[in-house]
Parts: sequence; structure tokens; C-alpha cells
Amino acid sequence: MKKLLLSAAALLTLFCGQAQSYQQNFEGSHNDIFNQGWRFVNLEGSPQNNGIYSPTASIQAIGIQGSAAGMATFNLVNQIPTHITNLDCVIISPAIQINNADGFVNYTTGSVSIGSNASSHYSVYIITKAQMDAANTPAALKTLLTARPADDEAIINNETVGTGFDLADYAGEAIHFIFRLHNSPTNSIFLVDDFKVTGAVLGTDDVKQPKVSIYPNPAADFITINSQDIEEVSFTDMNGRTVLSKKNIYTDNYNIEISGLSQGIYLMTVTTVNGITTQKVVKS
Repeated sequence: MKKLLLSAAALLTLFCGQAQSYQQNFEGSHNDIFNQGWRFVNLEGSPQNNGIYSPTASIQAIGIQGSAAGMATFNLVNQIPTHITNLDCVIISPAIQINNADGFVNYTTGSVSIGSNASSHYSVYIITKAQMDAANTPAALKTLLTARPADDEAIINNETVGTGFDLADYAGEAIHFIFRLHNSPTNSIFLVDDFKVTGAVLGTDDVKQPKVSIYPNPAADFITINSQDIEEVSFTDMNGRTVLSKKNIYTDNYNIEISGLSQGIYLMTVTTVNGITTQKVVKS
């Protein structure tokens, strides 16, 4: 498995076929994310501050502008941070089906210090759905993760890190991503945001794909999107950059202005109450 930057050539390969992706930006309540198949599991240490973190000043200061999934190394006792010993907790994605050897994952991790200068030690694991189904208790999951090397691991301190790597080894399989926060000697909050897998869809056991229709395509000024309870729309250019994003829409029919975009091909990701889908659009 190779860590690398998503190139224009790789995106062109996606554009030539039917582009599919799964994206989670964690904009919503804990229950919203839970209903979309994400889970927070305590392997040890009984943390209480796991869930969706709103964009506070300290979180925005490290470069995360919206909400993010997070796990803290402390509990609040009478509003005072109390450090957790022997901490071990994870964030687990829903099962994601990797369609082909072009599968690629991107995500952002961050760490915020509480009080003294603190760091977050985390690992990221990829396991198959079959392995996840077999490790159906926290103890079994901890044994599985401890026995294998991490696919990504770092110690970060008051910063964000963007990571991406290919998923060619998992082509044709349904997999889970597991973000694991290890024990830390000081108080910090570990955050995950902007999670996206291209060349993939959610497993059928998790969240169904929404029905989305768009017109016109190609378009010069506006695109009309029809679906059920549209929540968010974003456009990604050929360099993998998000160039247009509209959130908190909450309607079935939405007109989005694209006149400010340069002519070319984009991936438009539509998030609805029923899930997420991505379509190729042409700006004329």
C-alpha cells in the first residue's frame, strides 16, 4: 500500500468511467453519524468525551473549520479535565466496498491540546468486513488490532495532517477503517475529518445509495439537483481540491450556481438523508 498525492492522471482515470465515492465530513450530530454507520468503541479506559466536536476556536486554530469526529484523553469532572489512564478507543467506519484497483482514501487528522502542551498518538487500520464481523466484542477487536501493523501511525501536536494512500490491495472487498487513539500522558483531543474514499460505495448492510438526478449537464451557470432531503453539495476539481461547497441545504430540489467555476470536469458529491453519491459534471 502506497501513500501518495492524488494526481490529475489518477482523477482522469476516474472521470473516464462512472465515478463513485464515499465521503464523510462529520457535519451533523452524534446520532446523525451513528445512523450513517460510524461507531465509537471504548477498548479500555472508559472515555466519555467521544463523539462529534463542534468547530471551537481551538479546533479552528489547527485548520479544521467544520465539525469533526473526536476522542479525548480526559473526562470532565465538575467541568475540570481529568486524565484517563490506560486509554484505548477507536472510531470505526461503516463497511465500504472497494470497486477496483483505483480505490484511494484521503482523510485529515488533528490534535488539540487541553491545558499543557499535549500530543495525540494514533493509528489507522484497514480490516475486512469479515474480520470486523468476527471481532464482535471490544476485547476481540483489541486483540485483532494489536496483532497487526497499522496502515498509518503518527504522533501529532496542535496540528492537522492530511493523509492519502491507495487501496489496490482491497479491490473487490468490503473494508472498515479504524482510527485508534492510544494512551497519552497529557490531555488532548484527537480529531478525524474530511474522510473520502474514491472508487468505492458503502456496503449494502450500511447505508443505501440515494437516487439523485441533475440537469443540465454540461452546464454554464446553474445545476438543478433533485433528490430526497439534500444536505450538502460539493465540487472537486481534477487536482482533488474542493472548489465549491454548500452545506445545511435540507431540501428536495436545489439549484446551485457554478458560474464562478472554470470550464472543465468536476466530481459533484451530493449528501442526502439516504447517503452519499458522486457524479461527473462538466462546466461549459
